[in-house]
Amino acid sequence: MFYRLRDVSNVVQFGTGDIGVSPGIFDDPKNTIGTILLSPCEPGPIGRDIKAEVKCAFSHTVNDKTMLIFTDPMSIHVLVDALKECERLMIEDIKDKYRRPQQPCK
Repeated sequence: MFYRLRDVSNVVQFGTGDIGVSPGIFDDPKNTIGTILLSPCEPGPIGRDIKAEVKCAFSHTVNDKTMLIFTDPMSIHVLVDALKECERLMIEDIKDKYRRPQQPCK
């Protein structure tokens, strides 16, 4: 889901299967530029093959898509590491929220 938070931040919220994530490379003879295109789609299973979908909105309006651009492969590692840490923090938080309080032994 794409939206603005308090008219300050653009937000791309993952978790409902409504964002297509498409990796690619710009055709640039002088530079190697990797891209990740984030596009709104109809909600569906997370991780499905978006390329096979025809309902993705690949329009040219600014709010319909977001592109991440990488000019150094190391910057991809930084993003991946941050995503892995975010995943770890979320899993730990979920465990903490659903951990039942221990009953004292009698």
